[in-house]
Amino acid sequence: MKIYFVLGIGLLLSSCSVNREVVGKYASQKNPNIFEFNSDSTFKYEFREFHLYQYATGRWKKTSQNTLVLNSTVSSATIPVKISKLDDVDLNRTKMTIDLRISDGMDLSNYKCKVFVNKTLFRITRCDSLKFIEIKSGIQQLSFQFTKEPIVITSNLISLPLSTEIISNPPSNFAVNLTFNDTLFSYRVFKDEVVKFRPNRIEIFNPHLKQWGHIYKVPDSSNIFLRLK
Repeated sequence: MKIYFVLGIGLLLSSCSVNREVVGKYASQKNPNIFEFNSDSTFKYEFREFHLYQYATGRWKKTSQNTLVLNSTVSSATIPVKISKLDDVDLNRTKMTIDLRISDGMDLSNYKCKVFVNKTLFRITRCDSLKFIEIKSGIQQLSFQFTKEPIVITSNLISLPLSTEIISNPPSNFAVNLTFNDTLFSYRVFKDEVVKFRPNRIEIFNPHLKQWGHIYKVPDSSNIFLRLK
């Protein structure tokens, strides 16, 4: 029994040691991904390449001696859609009213929306004009895509577009409710994403280049983040 107890303590100490080795800041001039892993198993992340900016917060977990798994606080960047059926049905055309709210952001005029009907682009409009749409033909699928395009540009940072869930076979007359936060435009979702851990560095997979990139550990005093604290 004493032997097993000693072995158990040894394994525990070894695990704690590896966790302490992971904790710290990681950044590299040759890699746009920046991480900070904290001792409470949380992490912070930023991505900066040219004018594209992304960030995330979440939790990390060591699944093996050399492997970490990351899950962000926000689990999906797909915008949920709520619809409600209205009266005044017209079988020859589809009518929809749209209630759009972008929290903690700018005026709706600073965002654009693409409306897709049956997988085809139907309309592009500034979001302050996105209140009512009438379509003469039937709708089998409906979705929206939003971009952040300020009328007055105050920053050179850009963000990726956001898409909604797909609405299938909506009624002839219905209301659409869309609510999301402006910060989602710059959010990077991690879902069970694997990161390799090596002494004084981590490796993250680039799906576009189809290769692993190295990010090296830097001193804790390093000011590596652009917006996160």
